[in-house]
Amino acid sequence: MNFTQSRAVSFPIVREISEYIQLLWVHHRGIHVPQLLEEAPIYLKEATMNAMFGYHLRQHPIMKKCHVDLIRQMATEMQLLVFFPNNHITYQGDIDHCMYFIHEGVVDVLCRDSLQVEVVVKTLIAGDSFGLIQCLHPRKGQKFTYKVRQHAIINVLQREKWIHKLVFFPASKSILDECLAAADRGTEFD
Repeated sequence: MNFTQSRAVSFPIVREISEYIQLLWVHHRGIHVPQLLEEAPIYLKEATMNAMFGYHLRQHPIMKKCHVDLIRQMATEMQLLVFFPNNHITYQGDIDHCMYFIHEGVVDVLCRDSLQVEVVVKTLIAGDSFGLIQCLHPRKGQKFTYKVRQHAIINVLQREKWIHKLVFFPASKSILDECLAAADRGTEFD
């Protein structure tokens, strides 16, 4: 915490960081993806990550249409994040280029009404996802705010980590381009 104090970070932010680190340690002992897996040969890392998290992509109504090798490579790029009750995953309007898959937990989908009051529009559970269009389009903001109701483990897929691989999967690129075109016409995907 000395680093944050020397940089004049406000006390409420330092307190939030401290609480998060303590909760992370209590619930997960600080481990997300073991360092050994990070340093493993790529084929072993891909096989393991695909086995652990690839089903999120294989069960998604749009992503499941993509080539199996693209899905395997995308699963390898997923990042595992832990959120605690009342943590915000992302806010309405954020341009974060990410798609989120709920591995465990409960997440409320919130929308601001005209009085700046957040209203729960929907509740997401394990197996649900959001942010497909934001992950595909570099300038689309999140349509809603997503707030954790119960302890949640979220797999995050960042656009920058996998989008360059689409040149090797033209059929998958066409599927995702059609999805974007439909979204531009007003069809909802997430």
